[in-house]
Amino acid sequence: MIVGFNAEMPVVTAVEVDVRWQQAVAAGMRVGHVQVDWVDFEPRPNEFDETALREVLEPLSDDGLAIFLTFHSLAEESNTFALPADLAGRPFDDPEVLARY
Repeated sequence: MIVGFNAEMPVVTAVEVDVRWQQAVAAGMRVGHVQVDWVDFEPRPNEFDETALREVLEPLSDDGLAIFLTFHSLAEESNTFALPADLAGRPFDDPEVLARY
């Protein structure tokens, strides 16, 4: 299961999402899917924000779920690459981009 997202999610929606999540776990859900944006995980070259990763992984682990993790490298709004600042503007097949990804 992957939960949709809304940057300005109303509290009532967030509560309902939590209720539905727990219902899915109780009904036998065993895998949770989370997405981490590469630019958030690696804010500076070869420096990783483990807190950002733990924040999305720990709730799944706490629920006893297997984790399906996706590192996202596209900007949702424009369908363009969303790479760490020092790699911005390079094509995805650039050797340094590939090595870091």
